[in-house]
Amino acid sequence: MAELMFGPARLVPGGPYGLGVVEGQAPLQGAVTSVFRSTAEAYRDRVNGHSGVDIGAPAGTPVRAPREAVVRFAGAQTWQGPGDYTWVFGPRAEDRKVFRPGDPYGLGHHVILDHDGGHVATLYAHLVQPSPLRAGQRVRAGEIVGFVGSTGTSTGPHLHWMLAVAPAGTRAALTWDAGHLRDPLAHLSGEGNPDDPISLGAMGNIVQGLYYRHVQDAHHARFVSDEPAGRGRRRVTIEYAEATTPGLDV
Repeated sequence: MAELMFGPARLVPGGPYGLGVVEGQAPLQGAVTSVFRSTAEAYRDRVNGHSGVDIGAPAGTPVRAPREAVVRFAGAQTWQGPGDYTWVFGPRAEDRKVFRPGDPYGLGHHVILDHDGGHVATLYAHLVQPSPLRAGQRVRAGEIVGFVGSTGTSTGPHLHWMLAVAPAGTRAALTWDAGHLRDPLAHLSGEGNPDDPISLGAMGNIVQGLYYRHVQDAHHARFVSDEPAGRGRRRVTIEYAEATTPGLDV
């Protein structure tokens, strides 16, 4: 399999949580609201943290295939019961969802695309409605695969984007287990050049690395400054945000 790259796309500084804004030929252009492997409060019950990356955008914003693919799945994960389930995700009265049997739950309406002969798969979750795509259908880079929503266990409109890659040199079946999951942002090329200093392959990893090194709760913190502190040390300032924020999934 050739080097896996999506794009051209890049991450520019900014966004409400300081995690950057995605621009270019990505599934969605918008602010990153939660990074891959985040250990924020919402993901504390997961050994490996957040399973993908979240990009916030208004409901109804088109989600596009970042490269040519074949549709593996287009449908919904649903609540199976028994009975109704009330999911509480914050302290306010409105911070809750009630799921009845058959309602979109978990990933909600979502699409899975196969790339590179099935060695790579991407998943696009919490879509506003069922995708019109069908399993086996071919899609081109840039083609619409769905629209941003908040179905399933989601606190606000956003795209939950996942990437799974089969281990090199094996015939193991591709799964969504932690061992196959990768950070989608690390595979965006940045104006077609992986060494672009503001591409997701470079700047994005630096920003995320800073969070992973200095705070456990990457989602609820915002990078403020990084400056020399003398004797070869640096002073990093982190500002913490509200505990409950829109555009997350659990």
